[in-house]
Amino acid sequence: MARSVGNICCNNTPSPRREDSPDKIRFVKINRNKCKQCGSCARICPTGAITVPGGSNQTAPDPARCINCAQCLIACPFSAIEETVSDLDLLEKYLADPSIYTVAIVAPSTPAGFAASYRVRNTDKFRERVVGSLRTLGFNHVWNNTHGADLAIIEESHKVMTGHDALSSSPTIFTSSCPGWIKFARTFRPDLAPNISGTKPPISILGARAKDGTLDIGNSRRIITIAIMPCVAKKYERLLPENSSDGTPDIDITVTTREIIRLMRARGINPVAHRGSPFDSIPGIDCRAQSHFKSSGSVAGGIIHRLSRNGFIAPARTRIGKKITSTTIHSKNRATRDITIIEIHGVENIAGEIGKRRRDATASEIIEVMACHGGCRYGGGQPVSHGFFARWFASARQRIFPFHSPTKPVFVTEETTCPVKTTAIHDDEKTA
Repeated sequence: MARSVGNICCNNTPSPRREDSPDKIRFVKINRNKCKQCGSCARICPTGAITVPGGSNQTAPDPARCINCAQCLIACPFSAIEETVSDLDLLEKYLADPSIYTVAIVAPSTPAGFAASYRVRNTDKFRERVVGSLRTLGFNHVWNNTHGADLAIIEESHKVMTGHDALSSSPTIFTSSCPGWIKFARTFRPDLAPNISGTKPPISILGARAKDGTLDIGNSRRIITIAIMPCVAKKYERLLPENSSDGTPDIDITVTTREIIRLMRARGINPVAHRGSPFDSIPGIDCRAQSHFKSSGSVAGGIIHRLSRNGFIAPARTRIGKKITSTTIHSKNRATRDITIIEIHGVENIAGEIGKRRRDATASEIIEVMACHGGCRYGGGQPVSHGFFARWFASARQRIFPFHSPTKPVFVTEETTCPVKTTAIHDDEKTA
């Protein structure tokens, strides 16, 4: 019998329950035996969840302030930041159960993490090999979350084209696709709650679609949805009550790219040598149609792409800062407001941007915030490998870590970074 990956790399303890408060769960921790007090984690943290007391180790991330982006895990040069929540053992159980029908929903950025881990180019052919490897692992259906993003884009665009009440009552609407941003807003800017879109995140949209009875699998099998994400914060997102349908969670398990690669390696599955297969079709969705998300790489860009084909004139996107892009699209119908669509990388940039925005009665705003600089591709759930982050680190992060040489990447390989336990650590526990 194959060994459990949970037993290989971490303690085999339960994952958090949905009734646990997601805001009190610590998804990453500091291993004080590995910590060298370099301060990298405290410098990269956008919310001050990690502090460096004088002469002592960094404190454990405060779950009340942590937005679960796990950028500290990516930045640590000594692998001292570790995940605390993992559902790999539960996933293995479901994959081996013939009464369970598993639907994997793969983020568009996940194959990029695979490519970096296996040191190959992220081509269409390699992405098919990743899909084929997931089938070999035991998944019954493998869906591309690009289509979930397209459905979110269509809904947000529909609000604009129909003059939705949300845009009438408030000139600014924030998208809800990034769980790091949602945690930030809930914690630090609760006043923005009325401005956050009610559209579900793409992964929940497809999760609900998988469970709505459209899959023809018979009545004897139970559907389990598994999100394979480049993001640790997606584990937080799946626990939020709004991401459920009729009391049933849209997503049952969330695993990171890093975890699924570890599981494949434990099972001897190599995507590079795999024959490969395409993603499965999704009932009710024309998967051959042009993707709004794929054309731009973001929800904000996808909204521009769709509106420009439905009665709006979209000029070239204008960068108004290193981390902020803004585009004002004009309606051909004078009775409809112009829409300014803003894309912000890094939650630390949101306060200044909101503070300086001028409220124009003739224009509305849709703002997409991505907690991670560079977007989901550089999420905290990706493999921590030299080639994947080296160039990005040397340019975008050199000002944050001036004491690191840009010619000597400090990142360790994903084999050395794994959860040390699979239970959530609550803020009433004293150990880090």
